[in-house]
Amino acid sequence: MPATPEFPAPEFGSEFLDIRPPWNAWDLLKTILGGLVLSLMLVATVLFGAKALASSDLLEVPRRVAVNLAILSTYFGLLGSAWYFVLRRYRAQWQEVGLRPVSVKGLLAVLPVMLAVLAVNVGLTLVMTRLLGPINNPQKESFAPGGVMTLSDLGWLFPHVAVAAPIVEEILFRGMLYPYLRSRTSRSNAVLLSAGIFASIHFIPVLWPFLFNLGIALALVTERYKSIYPAILLHGLNNALVVTGMYFSLHQGS
Repeated sequence: MPATPEFPAPEFGSEFLDIRPPWNAWDLLKTILGGLVLSLMLVATVLFGAKALASSDLLEVPRRVAVNLAILSTYFGLLGSAWYFVLRRYRAQWQEVGLRPVSVKGLLAVLPVMLAVLAVNVGLTLVMTRLLGPINNPQKESFAPGGVMTLSDLGWLFPHVAVAAPIVEEILFRGMLYPYLRSRTSRSNAVLLSAGIFASIHFIPVLWPFLFNLGIALALVTERYKSIYPAILLHGLNNALVVTGMYFSLHQGS
């Protein structure tokens, strides 16, 4: 019976990104595919449960509550898949995917990076508007189907947009994908490749330039601080600003 592979023992003083990760491209693909399957199962369970409760008159679950719980469940599915196909298989700890302590100074350094990301995004918006005309973010329709977003809608969006999404996506992209690419190509190539994959996997072409810009910044802060906590914070701030801006542009009532 073959021995179970293990994460290589780090040398004294070594940090995240110093060690070549044992997982490969197939492990990462299985993580994504397995996460999607598990997510679909969880989403179906949530939506079916909400419908069953409503039809039996036990509890009327508002549509937005059911939808947001379903979206949250997709992140639980991806996180569970990451644990099963990578962490469990290689007997790795969460620290090995970048969840390592970082100083307050390191976290505060994210703020000027966020300003730089916003500045580049403004430039991208001006260029794209000049070339393509007004840019319509398709996320507005999914976040506010009626073209109106209330404060309650914003409150339900925040847990998965500004908290769950940054945590899970940073574990996958900067905690697993980036170290894999970095160990097999140059750092600059790893930054660009991880940013490109991060952008394209969102399947919203009009947002690809902005997501690519964000992906570069996320990889750079991960490289600088040898931890994904700054990237999680940067990602969360970005998403919070996006959804808050959307709220003010679509705000109506409570």
